[in-house]
Amino acid sequence: MSLGKAARSLVKPLRGVLRSSAPALNRSYAAVAEARAVLESELDGIRAAGTWKAERIITSKQGPQITVDGSQSGEFTVTSRGLHPLCELF
Repeated sequence: MSLGKAARSLVKPLRGVLRSSAPALNRSYAAVAEARAVLESELDGIRAAGTWKAERIITSKQGPQITVDGSQSGEFTVTSRGLHPLCELF
């Protein structure tokens, strides 16, 4: 068998494999797009209700004072029991 015949004999089965995966990929992309739309809608509802809490990122080392998003935050002290002083009130 010549190299050309061998290549042609492989092309036909490969075309079937490649064609059959294209609709599957389109379906999976469509499913991801639909899921994303549902999630975005839910998140928009949460934001509109005023119950959304944005993530605050600590940008400094952990310690008694930290920097959050570029601004220095208050002191976070703990007592000997490992509790914040306000927690002892309860």
